[in-house]
Amino acid sequence: MHRPGAMLVLAALVAVASPATGAAQDSLPPWAGGLTSSLGQPVRSTWFGGATAGVSWQEASDVQPSGFLTFGNRRSIGNPVMGLLGYSLEAFAGLRGSDLDGGGRALVSLLTLRLQGGVEYDIRENQFFPILAVNAPLRRGGIFGGGSMVRAEWSIGDAVRLSVLVPVAQPAAGRTRPRRDKVVVAPRQSTDVPGPTATPGLAEALANLRVSAIRIQQLTVPCIDAPGADPGKALAPTIAQIRKAPSLPFVAPDSGLDVDAVVRFYHAELVRAFSIAASGRALAPGATTLEGAELAAHARTALLDHELYPYNRLLGQRKASGTLASLAATDHE
Repeated sequence: MHRPGAMLVLAALVAVASPATGAAQDSLPPWAGGLTSSLGQPVRSTWFGGATAGVSWQEASDVQPSGFLTFGNRRSIGNPVMGLLGYSLEAFAGLRGSDLDGGGRALVSLLTLRLQGGVEYDIRENQFFPILAVNAPLRRGGIFGGGSMVRAEWSIGDAVRLSVLVPVAQPAAGRTRPRRDKVVVAPRQSTDVPGPTATPGLAEALANLRVSAIRIQQLTVPCIDAPGADPGKALAPTIAQIRKAPSLPFVAPDSGLDVDAVVRFYHAELVRAFSIAASGRALAPGATTLEGAELAAHARTALLDHELYPYNRLLGQRKASGTLASLAATDHE
């Protein structure tokens, strides 16, 4: 009756230094830390369309509403990965007041600043006008999704307008920018499992696992971000902690910074803990059972596929405080 609880307690310790490898069969969506596919390199040329509304004038006393449909092509100057400069050629047609109107634009873009400048030709007036514009998506992923953005335009001496531009034939546009800049893994319900009853040797094995896991963390990713003007003094406690090796079976006290010995002991003790929980009897350090080894392997795979990999895919993104708990609920299922 005590075995399910023991399995759950032990599974939570597998996340450190797990050696399991192989492709993960992950069912989580990308925004919850699941698998994602490569988008490839940015393309040099893209198409876009849009709608425009504004006011136009020939004289100060002759202000008219205007509306146009726009279609154009945007190209990068130089490597598109850099995203520094570009240019676009556009055609537009619609109404100025009650009359048909149209024309074309040639714009140079400062992509990093979202600024554009160039010339606009108006068919109705048969005249060129300088034009300035600024682009902004306003929302992550586009104002209406799909990478759509707003462009404010000033055709100097002719019109002021506001356009909504939408990428054409770009299925990935806007999908790389989720609405929220913080990862929120939705809380998931899991079945409560009662804690394990007292089993001879299990508490000792769990304690050894905890000590060795902390020691592995100290040796492989020590905390070196201690504040202070003098790095030597700021890091002195961390260095002293690393040099003070804990007492662990099969790890020589004078082994110093022997990471391999601690890692080997961790995995051996992990299998012993599962063996004790599965068999219900005490086992000496280093002793295991076949069932315990199989359970430990399954636990490593589950933790790697449903907790470590999903969490690591969210590296660099702000996370809610319950991210690990939500992933663990998925893992328990």
